[in-house]
Amino acid sequence: MRQHPFFEQQVRAMIDLAEQRLSLFYRDIDNYKEIIVNNSPYLEDYAKKNLEKILFTGAISLKIMNALLKDEKNNVLGTMDFMWDCLIKSRIFISTFQTISIPGLNDLTHRLDSEVLKDHIAAGTFQNIFAPPSALLQTYREALLSIDVEKNGVERRGSGFIVQRDKNSLSFVVTCLHNVDPSENIRISCIRTSSGRDINISEPIPIKHLDLCLFMIVDHAPDVAFRLKQFPNVFDEVYTIGYPNIPGTQPVLVGHRGEINALTDSYLQTSPLIIISNLVSPGSSGCPVLSNYGRCVGMTISSPEGITEGGMQINFSAALPAVEIWKYICILESQVNFGG
Repeated sequence: MRQHPFFEQQVRAMIDLAEQRLSLFYRDIDNYKEIIVNNSPYLEDYAKKNLEKILFTGAISLKIMNALLKDEKNNVLGTMDFMWDCLIKSRIFISTFQTISIPGLNDLTHRLDSEVLKDHIAAGTFQNIFAPPSALLQTYREALLSIDVEKNGVERRGSGFIVQRDKNSLSFVVTCLHNVDPSENIRISCIRTSSGRDINISEPIPIKHLDLCLFMIVDHAPDVAFRLKQFPNVFDEVYTIGYPNIPGTQPVLVGHRGEINALTDSYLQTSPLIIISNLVSPGSSGCPVLSNYGRCVGMTISSPEGITEGGMQINFSAALPAVEIWKYICILESQVNFGG
């Protein structure tokens, strides 16, 4: 079976080049325009002048992208079409209502959205645009945590994950408070990555009304961490990856694909909720809810449940929105920065 292009070395090199050169649009627009014009040999002088003006607006086409990424070492057949489709799907390239025509180039029917591009590059998720969902597990394996605890002599396991607000920020372990609550006589045995590396943590920082617990990582954190996406939408595709209790098996990371069904509030917990279609089994509460490009949009929590008038049991899978996690991480970072 042919391996997905994301895992081929030459295509990875082209994706690295795309990240570098597309980012010139907001970092160094003159260099961005120069590369494209110099690599468009069939343009007449008057067309080149028009193109320079139009490029400033973000107008782009497949031929312009070919010019931008022209590199003899990284010329892989069919890759440019694949990348073009992925960039449209991710909405880095968006359709325009007005088509611009330049002689020597195909019609400019798309525009580069620099804010979306910037967001992906800052979050380290640009390469995820070109990867299949199965790559999320491989990419973020060291940021997915098993949390082994003991309560009244009984061993249990929950899920957690590592978050950074940005690449220069502190690293935090995030999980549900009910997984680790010391007031419930729960003692943490160990917090480990999937490769078996122990994570050394601070004292727990509980946020009771959200069933949220944060820990600062006190020594060298793993190189990979999730970035938070604060505002997801209904029908967004999402993935959960955690450590549910599967009878008769060794602990294993289990993933579920689903979608966001609703954004609501819990009057019982006085907190916002994301309702998701993913299965959240015992043991997997506290795991991340991920966008299809690997951004953390929330954390799975205990399922809201009840009984209908007819006596039927109802429950839903739910998550705490990432915006709530973001708020408390910002507070904790400011306290650390100011010696609080």
